[in-house]
Amino acid sequence: RLPMELEWEKAARGVDGRALAWGEHAEPTWAALIGCRPDAPRLVSVHTYPYDESPYGVRGTVGNARDLCADLWTLDGPDDPEAIVRVDWPPTEAPGYRVTRGGAYHALPNGARAASRMVTLPHQTWPVLGFRLVRSLA
Repeated sequence: RLPMELEWEKAARGVDGRALAWGEHAEPTWAALIGCRPDAPRLVSVHTYPYDESPYGVRGTVGNARDLCADLWTLDGPDDPEAIVRVDWPPTEAPGYRVTRGGAYHALPNGARAASRMVTLPHQTWPVLGFRLVRSLA
């Protein structure tokens, strides 16, 4: 299944709530982001940037492609008073839209923070949008 938004964020940020997979410092050469290479940014293997790995071993959460989540978009974010979210592109009404999380190869490091949220329609395709599958333990 697709991850819920907060599941994705926990996998990317770890228990300490870091801003990026490796910590707080935004370094564009450590992930597939604008400024990571001398030529045009593009999709690469998740093994290309070993620093782009969360404390849980999840790769590519800072750069490469954003991930589609199962949650429907809401302006206020997930229903969790403990959650820390940052709204990047807030349509006030978005029926049927889904949350996307993570950075992308066309993003600046500031837009690749683990708490960043974007939105898309589930039937739309974008060169910078992918998905991950998760498995419930229970």
